[in-house]
Amino acid sequence: MSASTNSTHSGIYQGFQDILEFFNLSRKQCPKGVRIKRNRGTIQLDITTDPETGGRKQRGCNCKFTSEGIRKAVEKAWLVHKSLDGQFKSVSE
Repeated sequence: MSASTNSTHSGIYQGFQDILEFFNLSRKQCPKGVRIKRNRGTIQLDITTDPETGGRKQRGCNCKFTSEGIRKAVEKAWLVHKSLDGQFKSVSE
């Protein structure tokens, strides 16, 4: 058993299950409209382009599926959210 099995807040992530658990917890920290998504050994940003139809686009964020890569992906999700915030006033634009 790893050290993080007993406590999810220990900060020590070693095995795949620990990384996967950290990824699922980190997904909840992403802003509305931008999600992180696992794709093999990397992480992608899943961006909502049209709220009415649910249109989405996937973009790579150059982050590996590690605890450090997950942290960077969440930071990039917030940066994308800030850059898109207020850019469109309505869906038709």
